[in-house]
Amino acid sequence: MAAAWDSYVLAGKAALNQAAADADARKRAVRAALRLAYYWYNMVPLSRGGSAVGLVTLHGLLLAAGCGAAVQPPPGVQVDWEAMLAPTLTDFCRAVEP
Repeated sequence: MAAAWDSYVLAGKAALNQAAADADARKRAVRAALRLAYYWYNMVPLSRGGSAVGLVTLHGLLLAAGCGAAVQPPPGVQVDWEAMLAPTLTDFCRAVEP
């Protein structure tokens, strides 16, 4: 988790410091936030309120990196279940990224 957090901080700073048109920096920040969410959902599966906390935290991380409104999961996708059922982080990111 510490490595995932450090990765998010670096990607988030890069996304904020670079021009808003830089889609690559934003994508790295989104991926880093999704990595933290993936680990969160797999460490606290089905605990009471854990999914809601994870989703709010994910939105907070995305907003902090300046990419909150641009990234939403596709309609009908529940982020927590996608994370718990995805065998790898890459599969999870593919499922929830627009």
